[in-house]
Amino acid sequence: MSLEELKALLVKNNVELNGELTPETIVGELGMDSFDIMMLSFDLESVAGHELKLTLNDTAADILNAVNNVG
Repeated sequence: MSLEELKALLVKNNVELNGELTPETIVGELGMDSFDIMMLSFDLESVAGHELKLTLNDTAADILNAVNNVG
């Protein structure tokens, strides 16, 4: 998954992106709450093919690493 694909998925999950999404962007600073991160996790797990443990403190880079790497 790429940063652009993650951005599209965030928009699909009704996350308003003010400015550019960068690898350093912390998802909790995007106005997401714990329910939002859970719903995003479900979508990302279907892409990744494995369970993800995401938090609101994760950066976009953390999420991409979790999706693209098993373990």
